[in-house]
Amino acid sequence: MEINTADQRITAIASQNLLPNSLFPKQPQPQLYSSKTDGVTGNDKVTIQLEISRNTLDTLQKFGSVDDLLVSTARNVRQTNETLSEGAKLIDEMKVKLETIVKQYPPFLQGSTERIDLLAGYSGLQKEITSLMIPPPPPPIYEKVQHLWDNLFSGQSHSIQLPQLPNNVPDSHVKVVVEQLDSLKSQVSLVQEAMGNSIKGI
Repeated sequence: MEINTADQRITAIASQNLLPNSLFPKQPQPQLYSSKTDGVTGNDKVTIQLEISRNTLDTLQKFGSVDDLLVSTARNVRQTNETLSEGAKLIDEMKVKLETIVKQYPPFLQGSTERIDLLAGYSGLQKEITSLMIPPPPPPIYEKVQHLWDNLFSGQSHSIQLPQLPNNVPDSHVKVVVEQLDSLKSQVSLVQEAMGNSIKGI
């Protein structure tokens, strides 16, 4: 009981500022460091906030590490997003080629010049999108979108894979590929949206 009474007296005296502050040193508060840098779209500004201690902040600022980290993260995310947008544009162009075949009435003959030209146009775009190497976002962002990223790409290629269509492919198969293109475009949009949301949460 005596110990409790003494503790109460010390607390009461401290609350009245009768004891020197040196007996009750203030704990350093974490600093909220923010920096504005180019965002995902390349036009908007994104504020990335990191909560770090004052000592750590002072140390990092001496070497410019905080700004370097923030700028590098935003730059890499923007690069990934822009490459994904290139892929989405190619997907749209491929879809136009194939939908022309599917929607044609009466249907194209298998060996018609126009149908062969449309399939050749698809094949050219298919090779282009396959060769488009899309860099993954930096680790802080990749960890948040990995499940979507893995669904979009096959293996470790980081390229979008689509089936080849020979000249004699039936229209029913062409229609299936059109549906695959729709699904692929939606997946690209989901990845881009998730990256945008993730960078705001850093």
